[in-house]
This record gives sequence, structure tokens and C-alpha cells, in this order.
Amino acid sequence: PHHLDQCAGEYKGVFDAAGKIYRGHGFGGLYQGLGACMLRNVPCFGLYFLGSELGFRLVNPPGEPTSPKSVFFGGLVGGGCAGGL
Repeated sequence: PHHLDQCAGEYKGVFDAAGKIYRGHGFGGLYQGLGACMLRNVPCFGLYFLGSELGFRLVNPPGEPTSPKSVFFGGLVGGGCAGGL
């Protein structure tokens, strides 16, 4: 379709973008923004895993087999903790 040509950017694909970024900014240019992503993701995933483990343990007593309900509830609590951040 011709309307896609109007939206074409400066890169022809992933490898073209990586090459141009590397030539223009060096190896570090490929990782620009990584620090901001880590500052967002590390606390968020930490809260998610903490919440999911606590939620899982609330409905699944130690020594009992894992049920789909307990896994779902753990994910629900974990998502609530991470989303609350």
C-alpha cells in the first residue's frame, strides 16, 4: 500500500537503525535510555514478584499441590502491587 510510504522513517529496518546509531553515537548509543528503563522496571518487577509470592502463599498453604486458582490469585495480587506503583 502506498500510504505506508508516507509514514516511512529514516531507518529501513532494525539492522539499518542499529548501524546508523552505532556510526553516529558509538556502542553506547545503542543503550541510550537503558538507565531510565531500569529505574522503572526494577522496582516494578520487584513489587510484582513480592506481591505474587505473597498472594500465592495466602491461598496455597505449604505442602499442598499448586492449583490454578492460587497461581491466578498470586498474579492478581502481584499485578495490583506493581500497578499501584
